[in-house]
Amino acid sequence: MATPPTGLTTFVDLSISTRVTAAWLNAVDGLLFGTAVNVMSSVYGAVGDGSTNDTVAVQAAFDAGVEHVIFPAGYDFSIGEITVPPSVTRITMYGATIRHRAVGSAFGLFSKLTATNLGPLLVEGGTIIGVAADALAVADSGFYFDTATTDIGDTDHLVFRDIHFKTMQGYPIRAGYAKSITIDNCSFENCSIGPNIYTSRPVVVRNCNWSGQQYTGTSVTPALALNANPEPTDDVTDDQQREIHINGCSFRDIKYHQAILLHGAVFGDIGGNTFETCSAPISVHDNGTVGSYIRDNLHSYILLYV
Repeated sequence: MATPPTGLTTFVDLSISTRVTAAWLNAVDGLLFGTAVNVMSSVYGAVGDGSTNDTVAVQAAFDAGVEHVIFPAGYDFSIGEITVPPSVTRITMYGATIRHRAVGSAFGLFSKLTATNLGPLLVEGGTIIGVAADALAVADSGFYFDTATTDIGDTDHLVFRDIHFKTMQGYPIRAGYAKSITIDNCSFENCSIGPNIYTSRPVVVRNCNWSGQQYTGTSVTPALALNANPEPTDDVTDDQQREIHINGCSFRDIKYHQAILLHGAVFGDIGGNTFETCSAPISVHDNGTVGSYIRDNLHSYILLYV
C-alpha cells in the first residue's frame, strides 16, 4: 500500500455529515494514495478566503507531479495565472469559487501553452469569476489552451463540464488542435466573449446556457465560436467532417454580437437549441466549404423573440 503524502489527508472530511458519492470516494482515494492533491493541504497552503493571493500555493499544487488537483467546496480562491503541466489530467472544483485577481497575467487563470502533446484533461465543477467590465481582455480568460502548432491531433481529449463562468472579459475557454473537445452542462453569465474552439474534431457542446453579454463594443465577440473545424486543407471523410455537435443549448440576451459563429469549414449536427432576445442567432463565415449537412439541419433551431 502506498504511503499517503504528508499533509494530504488534512482536508479529508470523514464526518457522518459527509455525503458519500462516487466523486467523494474518488477524491478520498486520490488524496490517500498520492494521485491527487488538495490545494489547501498544509504542504501548499492555499487560504481560500476570497482575498488572499493564493497563486503561489495553487501553482505549487499543480507542480506536485500528480494527476488530480482538487479545489475543495466552500472556499473562494483568488489567483493569478496558473500554468497547467502535462502531468495534470483532472481539475475538480465542485462547490468552489475561483476568482481572477486582476487582468495582469498573459492569458488568464489557467494556461497550457506547449508545442508538445498536452495529454488528456478533465475540468469539472466550480464557479469561475472574471474581472467584470465592458471590455475585452485575453488576459482575463478562464482556460487558455493553445499549442501554437499546425498539426491536428497534437493535443489529447479535453472535457469541460459543470462549470459556471461569470463576468469574464476574455475567453472562458480557448482551445484547439485537440483530438476531441467537449463542453458539457456549462453556463456563461455576462461574459464579454464566449468559448473559442478551433481546428479540432469532434467538438461537442451540449446542455450549456448563455445569459447576457457585458461587452458592447464593435469587435466580433460571439457567445460561441467554432473556427476551421476541421481545417479546409485537412484530408478527412464526410463522417469526420460532421463531427461538430451543438445540441440542447440556450442563448438568452445575447444582444450585441452573434450567439454562434461558425467560421471556416464547418460541418455537423446543430439542433435543439433556443435563442431568446438575440441579435444574431447564428452567423456562418465561409472561408472554406460550408457542408450541406449543416444547412440541412438549420430547421431544428428554435428561435424565440429574436
